[in-house]
Amino acid sequence: MHMKVFLVDGKRAYVGSANLTGAGAGAKHPDRRNFEAGMVSDDPGAISQLMTALDRLYLGRTAGAVGFGSILEPGEPGRGP
Repeated sequence: MHMKVFLVDGKRAYVGSANLTGAGAGAKHPDRRNFEAGMVSDDPGAISQLMTALDRLYLGRTAGAVGFGSILEPGEPGRGP
């Protein structure tokens, strides 16, 4: 699934497949809709981990990693125990 991430002030996050378009928001004709999946979180730990992973991704530190667990280094904020 092609994912999108929206972070709001470091306090709320959306991760999902919907685009910010009418079709992505379900505004197409009732017989022709996009099927999307996503989640919203305000959990500080999850948001911290997501922000750290995105920062590392955009800084070019992924080294071909697949999944956030591979992108985050042990001991980084958001990595967990």
